[in-house]
Amino acid sequence: MELSNFENSNASFPFKKKKGKYLSFRQTIKRNGSKDGTALDVLSNGYDHVTLNFRALYLTPSGKQGDKKYASWTLDSQAAVQLASVLFYMADNAMRDSAESPYKSIVAHKEKAYHGQNFLCEDFDTAVERIDRRKSRSYLLGVMHRFVECCTEPQLVELMAVNLATWAEQSNDEFAMQQSEKMIAQLGMIPDNLKN
Repeated sequence: MELSNFENSNASFPFKKKKGKYLSFRQTIKRNGSKDGTALDVLSNGYDHVTLNFRALYLTPSGKQGDKKYASWTLDSQAAVQLASVLFYMADNAMRDSAESPYKSIVAHKEKAYHGQNFLCEDFDTAVERIDRRKSRSYLLGVMHRFVECCTEPQLVELMAVNLATWAEQSNDEFAMQQSEKMIAQLGMIPDNLKN
């Protein structure tokens, strides 16, 4: 994702890019338009760590804006990816408005977001459409969940897995294909001659 996608987005984006040697963003929350409040700085060290600085905002005696760090949290690359994955997961599964629309609006162009080993791939342009389909097929989803939990016949599970993998391959949905590969591997259905 390019920085210009954030800057050109017409969506409300509370994090503002800060000036400095390394890439950093700040979100500020002030109380009733005063200079008192809190801020979160997200800073990259330019290599493999990201630091979250929590700062208290206050009015200085000279009338200027002051801030003081009261907590700091540093994440390596893996932990940062995991945190991003958790946030995307929560946005997709727990944070919706009354119309069941997901709170995802920061991507300005048609693209997908990939997050390392967790491979969270969301197509933002079709998110609302997919949510609507999910709602209309909720009973089907319930039956599929129950089938996976309760079916004791391995041949039937393997037949369903092969059909789903075939659909994923034909759909050209990268997330579905990646999930189907995991499913086939987890069920031990990869022939020995194809294993690494």
